Amino acid sequence: MTITDKTRKLLWGRSGNRCAICRRELAVDATPYDEESIVGDECHIVSGKPNGPRYDPFVPAGKIDIYENLILLCKVDHKTIDDQYASYPVDRLLDIKAKHEEWVHGSLKEDTATPSIKVTRRGAPAPQFLHRITSGKTLFSLLHDTSGASFDNDEPKSIEEMELIGDFFQNMRDLIDIVTELEPSAAIREGFLLNKSIEALESAGFFLFGIKETLWTETGRGNPFETPVLRLLILRNTNPTIIKVDTDRIQQEMKVPSPGSPKQSDGPNKDQKLTFG
Repeated sequence: MTITDKTRKLLWGRSGNRCAICRRELAVDATPYDEESIVGDECHIVSGKPNGPRYDPFVPAGKIDIYENLILLCKVDHKTIDDQYASYPVDRLLDIKAKHEEWVHGSLKEDTATPSIKVTRRGAPAPQFLHRITSGKTLFSLLHDTSGASFDNDEPKSIEEMELIGDFFQNMRDLIDIVTELEPSAAIREGFLLNKSIEALESAGFFLFGIKETLWTETGRGNPFETPVLRLLILRNTNPTIIKVDTDRIQQEMKVPSPGSPKQSDGPNKDQKLTFG
């Protein structure tokens, strides 16, 4: 048995498109480059798998995918309740679900005459640089606890370049949806494959840059909530906006030497980072 469309509509509707724990909105708006992103999961309170969290052999298979056994959560809280299932027993999750749906009902009832205004802002000043990503393991780590992504790239000059960049970004979006559910062996495999993808981009004459930002969204209803967003950019290695910054040397020059201290060496620095500004 699978979750029916009617059950899904009931769950999302009564949950108000919000996580039942953190109340984060579970749909990220589209960007000029990408479609909307769904960051919510329809989570089982009692698992249907014998080794799953909160499994109960006395719950029949036909009761696993019904509305009463589901709770709507963001991906972070979904992983939390499954990893820490002893702290989130069945009774607690049922109580969380009931109170959340009461909150949604009350909020909608109180604010029906008040138009909703959605404002998204950064949690910190816009980054001055995007760091170059050369490792699949590094890129995979950035995907964790990410609710959405923003993609941009230099204009492709051939069908091969278009497919290379398009497939890469599509893979990023797919991984964001499942990264928290991967077993350790699968996570290592994905990191290895990402490394090969980065090598393919570089062989085609492109560099990958990225950074994770925290965006805060205010709707005028309730407290603002944060959304971690991964920003990725693919540029040709000849793009004039790419600059090379010797970060260690900058840090050394910012240090004020104490009187009598030896002068820092002016020799070449081994660790250099390529960044985009």
